[in-house]
Amino acid sequence: MPTAIGVSGEVAHQSKTAAYPLPPPLPGRAFEPQFNGNGQYRLPDPVTGKMTSYTRASTVAKTLEDTWMLDAWAKRMMLLGLLDTPGLLEQIGLKIESAMNRKGWEWGDHPNTHLARELRTPLNDLTEEAQFAAGSKAAAEFGTATHAWCEWVDHGMGSVWDVPEMFRPWVYHHRRALAVYGLTADPFWTERIVLNTQYGIAGTLDRLFWNHEGQLFLGDIKTSRGMDYSWLYFAIQLAIYHGASHMLSLDGTAWEPMPALDAGTALVMHLPREDPEAAKVVPIDMRFGAEALHTAMVVRRLRSGAEKRAGTVFCGLDSFTTEHRRWYAARFALETSRTEAEMAAVWEQYSDIWTPELTELGQRTLRRKGGQ
Repeated sequence: MPTAIGVSGEVAHQSKTAAYPLPPPLPGRAFEPQFNGNGQYRLPDPVTGKMTSYTRASTVAKTLEDTWMLDAWAKRMMLLGLLDTPGLLEQIGLKIESAMNRKGWEWGDHPNTHLARELRTPLNDLTEEAQFAAGSKAAAEFGTATHAWCEWVDHGMGSVWDVPEMFRPWVYHHRRALAVYGLTADPFWTERIVLNTQYGIAGTLDRLFWNHEGQLFLGDIKTSRGMDYSWLYFAIQLAIYHGASHMLSLDGTAWEPMPALDAGTALVMHLPREDPEAAKVVPIDMRFGAEALHTAMVVRRLRSGAEKRAGTVFCGLDSFTTEHRRWYAARFALETSRTEAEMAAVWEQYSDIWTPELTELGQRTLRRKGGQ
């Protein structure tokens, strides 16, 4: 969690880019998970204890998403961010010039893919700056901060009125919705790392909610504008948590069994980013979620094995005789000949395998050129 020093010398917790105020870490929650270069969780195997990489739940949840609209929106936001921050374009130019000088490149003697690879990290950083300038990065950090303040109040660390004013409406209506639906957030089971050993996926669940009858439900807080385009993503993500077999201890040293959850339903606490008063609890069918998760994993397996499985079929393309190869080479030479002299040279080279079809092709080619 990023920190800064306040005007009075106190340590202030804040988000990385937008510097939104964040609550201090909760007592007993000092453990921070590690990730590898691909963004996967690095956690001990429940059986062997060996540190193992696990795919993130959010990564798998995106597998079946149609991202065309989202990608187009991200590109538009990028352009707006660059327009709002002209200095970014200058920084991009300087980084490109530096990389070219380092490599001894001149303009025009390299493909852009080489530059993109060489400058991957700095360009990614500038991308985040452009997204922040356009507001998209700030929106993501706003959601993260809202999560943190809801957790802080759910843990009893303070009241709604202790929350910074800019986040208070969302926390207030989160607590109001809990009351309306007769739910209680269990402080012990908030923001817990879980492991789905069936699929080798790890993630951090938001909440477990008790209802008035003592049933325990998987819960999640979402601050998206709406849910119209997110049902599939939410269902898969929650199905991963719902099917988890292990929960990491608070200190990160051991695995604990998952508590028994309601078998058919998970609950999304939807706190619309632009309308906190519309906060409500939305049930998600975990039978559908399990089906969607299975489909996503099938797609991921097909994707990872596509080259090997799709590219290893035998269909006789390499079984040509030398005579066949020369005939097709002659046909191509005739198709690309521009003069009678060139065609005569083709005949001289391939006369030993010449056929009436090649003669007809040559005549047709000459007629076509004569008509131009």
